[in-house]
Amino acid sequence: MDPVTSLPEHTVLAMTGELWRHLLQQNPKTALALGKKTLVFGRCTPLDKVSIVSSFVKYVDITLMCGDGGNDSGALKAAREYAILLIGLGHVL
Repeated sequence: MDPVTSLPEHTVLAMTGELWRHLLQQNPKTALALGKKTLVFGRCTPLDKVSIVSSFVKYVDITLMCGDGGNDSGALKAAREYAILLIGLGHVL
């Protein structure tokens, strides 16, 4: 059974960085298909963030990255569009 086609049409997911890495190593096609249904990626290392954003830039063309610290800089650089949050300063760049 294909895990992507068995999901109802309007399903949205949340995915951890660890799950993303596992899916990407085992079946990149499934990782990208499930990634398209994922609204939140959480508990990600800086390398996970770069991997997720780079994959979306290459295959999906959805590339907004929002970050608030130095550990986001690689993924921010990889994205086509980004927002940097400056916490405590009341600004978004």
